[in-house]
Amino acid sequence: MDADFSLVKGITRRLKNLVQMEEPMFQRDFVVFSKNPQMQIENWDSLKPYSVAFMNGWKILEWNIKNYKSITKASSPQQLFKLLANDRIDAVVYAKYSGLYLLQQMNLQDISIVGKPLASKDMCVVLNKKHAALVPELDRILREMKQDGFYQQAFDQTIGPLLAQ
Repeated sequence: MDADFSLVKGITRRLKNLVQMEEPMFQRDFVVFSKNPQMQIENWDSLKPYSVAFMNGWKILEWNIKNYKSITKASSPQQLFKLLANDRIDAVVYAKYSGLYLLQQMNLQDISIVGKPLASKDMCVVLNKKHAALVPELDRILREMKQDGFYQQAFDQTIGPLLAQ
């Protein structure tokens, strides 16, 4: 892998072939989606009595979701939400904005976010260590985009409509 635009800040401590940009791209909320609006979710342990699914390979979820009633790891986000829509699981743990977008695209109207975010993490661009020399310039450009308002404008145009639902 040469680059990934959204890994949890600090993950490079465990992945030695990667270097991360210092400036976060955005903050990602990891939330619970369910068809049961009465589900009480306060923290990771709140999910233990439920059958839960999440994306295979998402380390923050793999490290925190253990010893639950039932755990399913999916290879695609669409698969996660189909399992939930078909009552095969109780909950999906996924990224807030990406999940809201999928609900819209898949026309799943009876699924919503329940509880507060399980975690909110800064997400950073990471590069293969062979590209480490690019990091300072990329950090500078991203900070400049945030300072001149372009970053917020792009966020408002892409994510804003999801939040208005």
